[in-house]
Amino acid sequence: MSNNEYDRQMTPAAFVGLRRHCIDLVREAIKTEYDKDMLGAFEKTATRAELLPFTTPVIKTFMGIVGFWNYQQDHEPNLVYFIRDATHDLNECINNSDKVWFAPRPEQYGEFFKPLPEGFVAGRTPVNIVSSFFHYMWNRWCEEECKLVFGWNYKHFWGKWCYHQQKFSSGAAECFYAELDMGNQQLLVEQALQCYDEKLHNIK
Repeated sequence: MSNNEYDRQMTPAAFVGLRRHCIDLVREAIKTEYDKDMLGAFEKTATRAELLPFTTPVIKTFMGIVGFWNYQQDHEPNLVYFIRDATHDLNECINNSDKVWFAPRPEQYGEFFKPLPEGFVAGRTPVNIVSSFFHYMWNRWCEEECKLVFGWNYKHFWGKWCYHQQKFSSGAAECFYAELDMGNQQLLVEQALQCYDEKLHNIK
């Protein structure tokens, strides 16, 4: 599958995996090359990047940053250049991805992007998926998590959640999930799986 096809056929779940992979690459590079102050500054960018919507410019930005990383690994790795360019491109995307004129700068490295394997974020058993979902909803779900999962449109979903929580003394999580379409169900479940360990359900 070409990268253009990968882009066009990307599912919400695959987008979550790509987004997390991209941010983790930059985070690990900073941990290797810089001190905690630099990492702390990046975490503010990472939090905003987690809220970017599932759109073509955002996908191309993430793919381009990962492609730039792959290009460097195949040629002459330079973490300083990678960190400088990747953080710049993430901030450009955060500030301008909704503009008509926005063209992701790292798109030129898209040809070096290697499609992530199916189930990159998932790959758990059905029992683990269900358990992780309920652990997440019981212990971690809040308005901030809603922002991370649903991005700019989170207030719509937070309103739904508050309605079910007020209406039902128990079962709000099941009712909330049942009202979501498949794409948004995937976004919610993938976030739950990101937050809890497969076997022990420890918060990461």
